[in-house]
Amino acid sequence: MSQDIATMREMLATLETLTVAGRRHNMRKIVSFIERLLGGARPHLVAAALLERLARESSRPHPDVRRFSETGERLLGLLS
Repeated sequence: MSQDIATMREMLATLETLTVAGRRHNMRKIVSFIERLLGGARPHLVAAALLERLARESSRPHPDVRRFSETGERLLGLLS
């Protein structure tokens, strides 16, 4: 699992270098990964709120990379 989290962190770090479509694609992959991580377990309220924020940002036509990355790092830190 720590390798998967490291991969997600690398994906977060490269978001700014991608096209808008590439950003949205990778953002959805990150959200999906975290949903699977939390699946089956009763998610902590903070983690659930952060995940919702990630999902909402990734669905925007022009997502804010900085906001998504900061939230993603915070959430991955909680899961580590």
